[in-house]
Amino acid sequence: MFRPKPIVLVVLTTIALFFAADARANEGTAYLKPEGGKAGECFVSSIFVEGSYKVMASCRNLPVAWSAEKNRYVLWRTSGEKVSRIGEIIAGKLYNNINDKFERLLVTAESDGYTNKPSEDVVARGELEALAFGSSSTGKSFYTPAPTTTAKGSDILVPQPTGTSKLTSAVVGVAKVVILGFVLLLVVVGVLGFLARKRGL
Repeated sequence: MFRPKPIVLVVLTTIALFFAADARANEGTAYLKPEGGKAGECFVSSIFVEGSYKVMASCRNLPVAWSAEKNRYVLWRTSGEKVSRIGEIIAGKLYNNINDKFERLLVTAESDGYTNKPSEDVVARGELEALAFGSSSTGKSFYTPAPTTTAKGSDILVPQPTGTSKLTSAVVGVAKVVILGFVLLLVVVGVLGFLARKRGL
């Protein structure tokens, strides 16, 4: 019975961890704009956590009912030609877990919130944009905190802290090169050990 050597398991695990970041390529946000000058827009975020994409949507100005028959709104994802249901938007909100990557999003008006095929009544649509960490004009990561309000009603602007995204990127790049070199070394050692044993038999 064939039993994998511990070094093979270490190599495979390291390779899996090294390329795990690729699964997060579909993290991002999307702004779904209304179609044809009609009302309704949505903001959607997608974050990869524990093996699935956590999709959250917040919509504004959706009509109470699109028509007498169609009074439900459903969010869909598209990847190439494939269109799949994410879930029904209830009271302007949605939260769901999905496993597949996607590129574009659309909201349709439906008579049934559990339909498997979108209707032709598209309320809003948009494309998923990847999260842009540290892509500000200064080249530094930042966040914009909500302003605080004083008793007089005036806003106090809070300074925006800056990060060291270039240094972080350099460290991550070096770490990836070191890990990849280590993986290649383990593969070479494993192959040489296997060949040496085979010759000895």
